Amino acid sequence: MKISVVIISLNEADRIANCISSVKDIADEVLLVDSNSDDNTVEIAKKMGARVIIQDFLGYVAQKNFALNNAQFEWVLSLDADEELSEPLRNNILELKKKEVDACAFKFNRRNWYCDRWMKRCGWYPDNKLRLCKKEDAEWVGLDPHDELVVGAEIKRCKLEGDLLHYTYNNIEEHKQQAKKFALISAEAMYRSGRRVAVYKPILAFFARFIKTYIYKLGFLEGRMGLNLCLIESKGVYLKYKTLYSKS
Repeated sequence: MKISVVIISLNEADRIANCISSVKDIADEVLLVDSNSDDNTVEIAKKMGARVIIQDFLGYVAQKNFALNNAQFEWVLSLDADEELSEPLRNNILELKKKEVDACAFKFNRRNWYCDRWMKRCGWYPDNKLRLCKKEDAEWVGLDPHDELVVGAEIKRCKLEGDLLHYTYNNIEEHKQQAKKFALISAEAMYRSGRRVAVYKPILAFFARFIKTYIYKLGFLEGRMGLNLCLIESKGVYLKYKTLYSKS
């Protein structure tokens, strides 16, 4: 079982070395698809032995399908540059490589770092992600910026123990800026797909998201940081639907 680890990057010089280091024991190839970074992301990746393809950004879904299709080996592990394998997950993938595996795709929990802590609630953990599968079985789908790796119905989904570590935002301001960016991208993608909403949708979506993440998903147990996270995400949903309504 040989594995291509494919990584998507854009100005990730502060994270790319850790990402590559975490997969070097399990990767038969590290492929970095970079969207014209203007820092030294590419230089670092090349020094660490990665094969690099520079590709103008095609969109979140299309860029990941491009990376998937350019992998050299049959099995592909898909990562973003701000993600790393935990030691337990890396060890379990190493054990998996020793076996004959067929008609199966592997998912695992993603643990998300937020500002100063690993978030245990707010819907951020366990954050199950399917990321390891045969290239021929898989495709990235979704409306930008939300993407999901899917496989055919005949493929068995198996769970690997260990966490995928995701380093999200260093501070609240970063989260606010990204939430706004994603809201506008999502509204545009929804509009192009023919989606339209009623005037009351933005406010309903805000409260629905806040109740889900802060109350049902126990965000209130994360203190002030949990409140900030849930409010920013809820405001992002509000902005998405407000922008979509304004286009209608």
